[in-house]
Amino acid sequence: MRLEAWLLSIGLGFALLGQYYFAHRREYVWDGLFFWGIAVLAFALLMRRMSRRRRRRLIHLRRWPAWERRQWLRAASVSAGVGLSLAAGWMARQRSSHADFTGPLLLWLFGVYFFLAAFIPATPVGEWWR
Repeated sequence: MRLEAWLLSIGLGFALLGQYYFAHRREYVWDGLFFWGIAVLAFALLMRRMSRRRRRRLIHLRRWPAWERRQWLRAASVSAGVGLSLAAGWMARQRSSHADFTGPLLLWLFGVYFFLAAFIPATPVGEWWR
């Protein structure tokens, strides 16, 4: 469990650092991309480790529940979230710095929502705390 905490901390830390570079140090955009790359790598390792642990726990089940077979919905949600966020960034980049950014902000919020919704557990709400 200690490694998972470290991977989560590294991922969040580098994601925040990369976001800082995108927002306040625009001349170093490649550094921001590098930091985000480290964050994505840490999150990918964390997800792989957690899925292995979960697979070992669930291996004794005779039949996979129907909600486990619907992984395409999660993939579509992640793709929609990434696409909407990229579209929001592109729209914001096209506008002048004095323009209204309500449209790109809302588009970005929807993108974040769809991205995070893919990782909500598919179990009933009452079983989340177990």
